[in-house]
Amino acid sequence: MNNLSTLVLKGRDIYMLREKKFNLLIVLVLLSLILLLILISCNPNIPRKRDVKNMEVNIVEEPSQSIDFKLNNLLIEFGLPDKDLRVIDEIRSVLINPEIGASTGYKTYTDLEFYDLLNNLGASRVKKIAKSYLKVNNFQEDFENSLNNILSEDERGDLQSKLNDNRASYALYLKKLFSNSAFGEMMLDNYVAQMIAREGIQIAQLEEKIRSALGREYIYLQLAGGEKAAIDEIQGIITNAAIGASTGYKTYTAFEFYDLLNSLGTLKVKEMIRAHLERKKLRDADYIKTRDMIGKVKDRRLEEELQKLLSNAQDAYNVYLKELFHKSDLDSDLDSDLDSDLDSDPEHVYRKVAHSKYRFVFESAQRNAQNILNYEKMYANLSKRDQNLLNDIRNNIVEHSDFSFNSLLGDLGASDVQDIINFHLNVLRASKDAREVISNLPSGNDKEELREKFNDFAIKYNAHLRWCFKGNDSNRVYNRVINSRYADNFTNIQEAALKLIPISDPSSTIADIIDEF
Repeated sequence: MNNLSTLVLKGRDIYMLREKKFNLLIVLVLLSLILLLILISCNPNIPRKRDVKNMEVNIVEEPSQSIDFKLNNLLIEFGLPDKDLRVIDEIRSVLINPEIGASTGYKTYTDLEFYDLLNNLGASRVKKIAKSYLKVNNFQEDFENSLNNILSEDERGDLQSKLNDNRASYALYLKKLFSNSAFGEMMLDNYVAQMIAREGIQIAQLEEKIRSALGREYIYLQLAGGEKAAIDEIQGIITNAAIGASTGYKTYTAFEFYDLLNSLGTLKVKEMIRAHLERKKLRDADYIKTRDMIGKVKDRRLEEELQKLLSNAQDAYNVYLKELFHKSDLDSDLDSDLDSDLDSDPEHVYRKVAHSKYRFVFESAQRNAQNILNYEKMYANLSKRDQNLLNDIRNNIVEHSDFSFNSLLGDLGASDVQDIINFHLNVLRASKDAREVISNLPSGNDKEELREKFNDFAIKYNAHLRWCFKGNDSNRVYNRVINSRYADNFTNIQEAALKLIPISDPSSTIADIIDEF
């Protein structure tokens, strides 16, 4: 027993010794691993088993990643925008899905086959296919977003079901279309042609179901908030008989307006709205620019007149919009320019509204506002004498209001206006010189004859000024004034009077003219 105990104790001691050695070994191994990791981090050229293992995993996964990489590079090479990239990804998800058209035998693509399909189609065809798909997809999404406008839950559910059916039928059509993977040029072109042809069918099928469910306002209910606001604005204008009353343009009733929209369909109505909003954006920018210019005019009376021009411009734009919704025989040139047959009045209205350019109606308000601002700045820089001369011209031209006079001269510029002031000053000086000489003549028939001529020219000068300023063409006004020799009439009278003054009479010399101007 003692021997056994001794053996047990001895064995335990041996075990404990071995355990200590084993623990020491573990510590040494851990230290070695830590040292190895430090060396590897300092020298990336040392091979690591984990890297080797990862390389083996990557080799296994390489085919799948390679296809995604190649496909991404191909689409980048095609130069597709982000929205088209999403479209291609959706088409891919349809063509590689075995559950779509499973019972029909339509081809299900692998990722590699889909890559080959795009590669053979080329950038131009892929972009056309994406554009066609996007048109259908946008219509479906717009309709889905509009379901919130339908109050009845049953109606919403029914229309959502119809929308789901439409999406499913379109996916099935894509599977069918691309089942033939023979990549000849004719077949590749056929893919594009069939996609474009199908977009109208797909949209028409969904529209018909929507039309039957929603009635007269089915188009309106599918529009987004901003689009509805645009339609409301258009309706308010073309149903207002007071707008363009003298033009004979058609005034719609609300029923006629919605019937027009429904007959055109959602896509064309949205095109019309986009065109209207683009023109409205330009109109609003021009309105703000013109309004701000008018706000800088210091003369409140002239500012009020400019505000009337601005209001008239707004009215003119509303009349223009009403014109776009009006059908007349004079519109044949537009249809010729658009290279399309006139199928019906709704189609004609669609072409005019969707394709007509922005009409700038603020030209008069902007031009006059700028001219008056120019005049105010120029007038402030004149001397007091020149301001009085300019006011004297204005007072003699009764045909021109302050508004037209200021705008006319503001269009010329400071240098030209100074020439006009100098012309008027020269006439007044010549007139004063002639009157002074005549007054110093001895009484007699010659003096009375010269006085009558002088009075006749003095009276006619106002008429001459009015003739010079006739019309609103500033350049013509300037040329008339500059080319006028009216001062010569008074100079000739002065010279004739000087000949009648006796040389021996020292009191007959001409007094210096006091310049009142």
